[in-house]
Amino acid sequence: MKVLATHVQQNETNEQYKEEFESIWEIVEQFGGSLTNHPELIERRAAEIAALDEPPRDVGEVDDDDREMAATEIANEIKASFMLSGAQERRYGGLKLQLENDYTLGNDRYPKDTEGVLGLMNNYRDPYQRRQYRTPDDRGGQPKEEDGLQFVQEGTNEGNEGAVMAQQGKKPGGETKTNSKGESNCFHCGAKDHWITDCPDLNEANKGSLMMQLDGALISQLKKCIRSGGLRRNYLYLDTCTTNNQVVNPAYLKGVHKADTPLHLHTNAGTSVLLQQGYLGEFLFWLDPHGIANVISLRTLEEKHKVTYDSELHGGAFVVHTDEGDVIFRRCPETGFPYIDLDENASEAAMLVQSVRGNFEGFTKREVKGAIAARDLQANMGHISDTNLERLIKKKDDVSQSNILHDCPVTADDLQNAKIIFGPSLPQLKGKSVREKPVRAEPGYTKIPLEIIERNRFVTLVADVMFVGGLPFLISLSRRIRFVTVQFMPRRTAGELCNGLKAIVNLYKRAGFICQAALMDNEFEPLKTHLLDTIDINTTAKNEHVGEIERKIRHVKDHARCVRASLPFKHVAMPKAIINAMIHHIVLWLNAFVSPQGISTQYSPRELVLR
Repeated sequence: MKVLATHVQQNETNEQYKEEFESIWEIVEQFGGSLTNHPELIERRAAEIAALDEPPRDVGEVDDDDREMAATEIANEIKASFMLSGAQERRYGGLKLQLENDYTLGNDRYPKDTEGVLGLMNNYRDPYQRRQYRTPDDRGGQPKEEDGLQFVQEGTNEGNEGAVMAQQGKKPGGETKTNSKGESNCFHCGAKDHWITDCPDLNEANKGSLMMQLDGALISQLKKCIRSGGLRRNYLYLDTCTTNNQVVNPAYLKGVHKADTPLHLHTNAGTSVLLQQGYLGEFLFWLDPHGIANVISLRTLEEKHKVTYDSELHGGAFVVHTDEGDVIFRRCPETGFPYIDLDENASEAAMLVQSVRGNFEGFTKREVKGAIAARDLQANMGHISDTNLERLIKKKDDVSQSNILHDCPVTADDLQNAKIIFGPSLPQLKGKSVREKPVRAEPGYTKIPLEIIERNRFVTLVADVMFVGGLPFLISLSRRIRFVTVQFMPRRTAGELCNGLKAIVNLYKRAGFICQAALMDNEFEPLKTHLLDTIDINTTAKNEHVGEIERKIRHVKDHARCVRASLPFKHVAMPKAIINAMIHHIVLWLNAFVSPQGISTQYSPRELVLR
């Protein structure tokens, strides 16, 4: 009953809930309890596994390996279903309903293990959240709208009381409310005597718009930023997730105008609508006077300049390389966001946003407009080359003796000016650049002395099935040569294991070695009859193991844990493809170095077998 009652507690992260759930599940199993013993269900699943084998097997041919695999799969799925049932209804009710409806329609998308449940809970976003609008006049009657995404972040539940406070207002008696620490801070202006619901700088529509951005996932970070002055209106932040540029201070923009198409800006808390745009130098920004920060997307900068990341510069910084010099987006010590100060570092900001405008010098306003029109014409005509466009502009009609492009205002001089001002057409460079001729590959082979091969011609293998993150791998090690092989085994059937061992034998045969025997656990006993003409299978007694391969499995897993610890995502289930690639990567490098227990101090196991 304790397992059934386990659910996400207040201020508990999903990772903490998963750890608590698995601990309770383990205690139940240690005391002899079981929630996964369903013989009929296991038999049906085993029959399905046998039917998927190559060649397919009938129900009467189900073996113990099929039943063991079926029992494992069913146990993981039942465990995942109990964990999912304990997820908060308020936050994950939509997810549960969606999974249930999909299953009713014949699409089983339920997670197969607890790692899958954790991944769903961390990444799920409720599609039915109430939309917010910037002004009451923005409802209905709008033209086709664009979508944007900004500041997609993960957060913890720490500080959630701030989000609740910001929606409450004042006590009935008129007294200003405070939180448990006696604080009353406005998230908009930073004043200490009121909350955001009573901020004199905001009307009702603006309060709802700003409140939309203060969801539970961001509230802890935003409280820290506002109290420390982290998110400032004179900072331009670089965001790798943003799809649109945004400025909250209109003083930095020129040519502010109403956009032809409004933008739906999606954040963690919902959707808002932006109606105005302006230019910061050559870059087009959306104006959001009631937003949180000025933001420019990494993609925008990459379209105009070369952008690099230097982990040793200012504790980690993005460097934008312009013609006038480098612009450095330093890491903010309070928030960790890369930024430049638009007020203090005016020279850097000018280099960033006005690099092309420097080329306007020496041209009249009319010539600049003509150059822009030439580039627009080139784009509308499918990005034809400068030479072809110039030929069309100069070509005359035989009858009227006028330009063959009727009513075309672009002249050959405009095209030449466009080359000087803007340089080569960027879309043409990206779309028409061909791949350079690669360097000719010259195959090279390692010459192994014949006496080494003759002295070690007959090879003894040790092999077993290794599990990493729930994925089975057939791993083998050759005595003396010390060459390691690993193969991903989606199904641990006798046929699949036989095919894996045959591939290993053929690999050694290609190098001139003969595999005589393979030492394996008792579970490989059914393979003897299948491999009589290939290799001699020698299995251990019941509950015994081959020590050499068990030690090598531990060696490989040690390296796998090291690689896992170096990855940037810590609490996310690794995809199966990444686990598979990681294990093969580790084994490749283990074979690349000379083994101290091997037969040669000069040649590595990889060179001895693969040449």
